[in-house]
Parts: sequence; structure tokens; C-alpha cells
Amino acid sequence: MSQAADKQIGIAQQSTWGTAIADNAAFTKLLVEPTTFELDVKKRDNPSSVGTRNKTYGQVVHDTKGAMLMISLSGFARRNDLVQLLYGKIQGVTEGAASPYSKTYVFGDTQPDFASDAGHFLTVIERDPTSSRSLKGADMIVQQLTLTLNAGERLQYSAELVGRGVPDHDSNPSGTWTLVDGNFWHFEDLVRATADWGSG
Repeated sequence: MSQAADKQIGIAQQSTWGTAIADNAAFTKLLVEPTTFELDVKKRDNPSSVGTRNKTYGQVVHDTKGAMLMISLSGFARRNDLVQLLYGKIQGVTEGAASPYSKTYVFGDTQPDFASDAGHFLTVIERDPTSSRSLKGADMIVQQLTLTLNAGERLQYSAELVGRGVPDHDSNPSGTWTLVDGNFWHFEDLVRATADWGSG
């Protein structure tokens, strides 16, 4: 069985809620610490008298009703990776018209209607080196995003992504996986940061 360090993590933006990106499509490969999906399989006890003190199969039931697939990502922030995660968390962005395409992220007053394909949601693949053993989760959004920048270091992030149900357990990614250019943010290059909470 493969270990987390043997695997790769790829993300791709979905256009249709409920429809994962195909295995043969292009994915962005992330440089993240070893990680794996948390499957959120439910274990439900059914207390009953069955003529024995030992539990039987009928007294313990496993299902995935209401399951929320989760994966934790952490690493050094790269510009083209971070834009996906910021959009997945904030769910609203305005992009400038001229290169290098500045982006302004704005929290909305309401949650996007994902069922109508609004908002930003992702397909995430945990790519296993063994054929047809990769896990693929669809409809994933960023539940929590933390950015850390200390003197003398590069910007780091940690993100918690959640999705619906359980992943596809026999994904076999065959498309192009691209590692974006290594554009990091260094503390020494920081000029200014502004946080506008609506009151100046």
C-alpha cells in the first residue's frame, strides 16, 4: 500500500456542481506536505438483544450518509496555487483587465448557489502511483485557509477543503499535471498589505 509521501495532490476547477473533472483532464499539481483524504465514514451502533454479549454485524452499521470528505493541505504558497485556494474560500473575485491581472477578493453577503454552478469549487485527486488506486473528490470548497509569513521566510498556507460524500476510489488520472512556476512571496519583498473590513 502506498504511503502519503508516495502520492501527488492535484486540483482542477469544476464548471458543473456534482460533476467531477475527468481523469484525462489537466490538473494543477500542488507542492504540499504529505496528506490524505479523511473519508468521514459513519459508524452507527444499533443496541439490541441478540442472545450474546458479543456484538454482531447487525449491531454495528457503517454508511456514508451525510459524510463530508475532507483533505488538509499545507505548504509554501505559490501564486498560481494560492489564487485557487483564496477563491475557494472567499467565493468572490474581480480580476483586473491588464496583465499581470490583479485580483480583488470580496466576501459576499450570501453563500453562492452551488447547485446552480455559482461560486468556486474544485475536483481534488490524491494520485496513487498504482494504477486505478487514486482517490478523487468532487465539489470541494475551502472551509478554512490560514496564511503565515514570518521575517526571513516565505509565505506559507494551510487549507482545509471539504466536499460531499466519499471519493471515487478507482480514479486513474491520465491527463497533464502541471506544476506551476515557483513564484513565492518572500518576507523581504513585502511592500504593503491592506485589510478592508468595510469601515476603512
